[in-house]
Amino acid sequence: MKYSLIIIFAIFSNISYAQESQDVKKIKNLIQDVDNLNISDESRIQYADSISLYLNNILKTPNSFEYNFMGLNRVKIISSSDQKIRLFSWGFKLSDGKWRYYCIIQKRNKNNITVHNLIHSKTLLKRESVYTAKSWYGALYYNIIPYAKKYPNRYFLVGWDGNIDNYQRKILEVIDFDQDNNITIGVKSIKSNNRYLKRIIFNYSTKTVMNINYKKNKFIFDHLAPSQPKYKGYYEFYGPDFSYDSLEKHKNEWEIKQNINPVK
Repeated sequence: MKYSLIIIFAIFSNISYAQESQDVKKIKNLIQDVDNLNISDESRIQYADSISLYLNNILKTPNSFEYNFMGLNRVKIISSSDQKIRLFSWGFKLSDGKWRYYCIIQKRNKNNITVHNLIHSKTLLKRESVYTAKSWYGALYYNIIPYAKKYPNRYFLVGWDGNIDNYQRKILEVIDFDQDNNITIGVKSIKSNNRYLKRIIFNYSTKTVMNINYKKNKFIFDHLAPSQPKYKGYYEFYGPDFSYDSLEKHKNEWEIKQNINPVK
C-alpha cells in the first residue's frame, strides 16, 4: 500500500509538472507577442489581457499554488512568508512611454483558493488615498511582508512605478483583505510623529537607484534629498544622500525612524 501511494504521488506530480510546463510555455509565447515593438498598442494590450486571462484560469485550479512557474522571467512572482499569498505583477510600455500594469493575487484561504485581479485605472497615486482592486493606480511589486500576527490578513507591499514624466518612485504600503476577501490598498498603519499614514512614497531621479531592504521586523531605506537645495520639490533631481531611515515593528504596529544606523 505504501509503495502504491508513492507511485500515485509520483504520477500525479509528473502530470502536474507537465501541465505547468505547458502553461508556462504558452504564457511565454504571449509575452513575446507583447514585447513585439512592431505592433500597435491596441494589439499589445490584447495580448497582455490574454496573459491575464490565461494566468487567472491556471491560478484557479486546485494544485496551482504549488506551481513555481519556472522560466516565467517577465512576470514578477512573490510569496508571503506565511505561504498564504502569491502575487504576480508585470507591465509594459506603451508607445507614449507610459506603463500599463497588471497584478493578480492568489490567496490561500482555510477551505479554498481565491484569485483577485488589481485593475490598472487612471487613478492617481496619492499619499492619503484608499484604493480597491477595481481602482488600482498600478505598480510592479517585488516584496510582500506580513504586517503582524494580530492582523493575519494584512501585508506590506513594496512596489515600483515608472509612470511619471521626469522621475520614478517606490511605494511602501499595506494591503488588507476583509472577511469576504475584499481588498483595501492603503490602510492607516504606518506611524510617523504620532499620526498614521496610509503609505510612504519615495520620488527620485530616473538616473539613480533607491533601495528598500527588509530584515527581521524592519524596513531600511535610503533617505532621499535633492542634489542641490534649489532643486527642492523637483524630484527628477532627488537621490540617496548616504543616510538611512527605517520602518520598524514594535508589538503590533510599525513606526518610521529617521537617520538610523543600517548595520545595527
